Amino acid sequence: MKKAIIYGLGRAYNNQKAFLESEFDIVAYADKKPADPAQFKQPVITPAQMDGFSYDCVYVTSGAYYAEIANELENDYAVPKEKILSQKDMWWNIENEEERERWVERQLKLLPPGIKILDAGAGNMRYRKYCAHLNYISQDFGEYDESPKDVALQSDAGAWQSRKCDIISDITDIPLEDESVDAILCTEVFEHLKDPLSALAEFARLLKKGGTLLLTAPFCSLTHMAPFYFTNGFSRYWYEEHLTQHAFTVDEIVPYGNWFSYLAQEMKRMNYMTDRFGSKLSETQMQTMVSAVRILAEQAKHDRGSDEVLCFGFLVRGIKKDE
Repeated sequence: MKKAIIYGLGRAYNNQKAFLESEFDIVAYADKKPADPAQFKQPVITPAQMDGFSYDCVYVTSGAYYAEIANELENDYAVPKEKILSQKDMWWNIENEEERERWVERQLKLLPPGIKILDAGAGNMRYRKYCAHLNYISQDFGEYDESPKDVALQSDAGAWQSRKCDIISDITDIPLEDESVDAILCTEVFEHLKDPLSALAEFARLLKKGGTLLLTAPFCSLTHMAPFYFTNGFSRYWYEEHLTQHAFTVDEIVPYGNWFSYLAQEMKRMNYMTDRFGSKLSETQMQTMVSAVRILAEQAKHDRGSDEVLCFGFLVRGIKKDE
């Protein structure tokens, strides 16, 4: 087993705790924020104290902030780059957001330079970085309250900055002229809309003939960003039915994830869910859960079409009809 310092002791750590304990010989836990040492089997230290420990790697629990944490560890605390690990380096990594991100990046890079693209429901504008060659406009309704809540799953406090978007409006009534944009990007938004069909109609109004609609939404999802959560997900047949009725041809529908990877993703959430909603797992139960995720992750690699039953979601490209 590699000797590891586990960096980051928030929710991401809680979700991975059982996996980390089964994979590493943990010599210390590190975080900038204070943590209760009684909750950990090894010393809890600050990043500045890491050089006092012998370790093979530093494992960063956060996926969302991995890049900036890794940069800080390397430059401020002299941790060698090759010793910094993330969940992407581990067998239990389930590629949900990563697969969607790659598809969106690829689709955006295929768009001709200089065309006007509307990022509808842009939130934090996470895909703006792939639009440097485009005339990028962002829109959001700007009402999601990023303060901590006790209802379902929420974004981290302070992490949501949607009011910085270019346009603050209802997504069904965006103040732009008819046929004024060449492409529309709308990712992981439809489940948060009371009336997604009206949003589709608005996209058809805004897009020029022959324009591209890049759309992603979950097929099945947990309640998140409440109270702005109205639909669990959308099937392949929903897109085939409603895009064609709203002046689009369906150019591509790609499922991502499958029954095995979906179950593995939710099993990984077990520790967080039992801590919050159930009773604490025993060490034996936690190891049983880790074993189950290992089986599911392996099966996911050899999947033979279970995405027709369950997947994370669909990646959809539509083209505005010429007629």
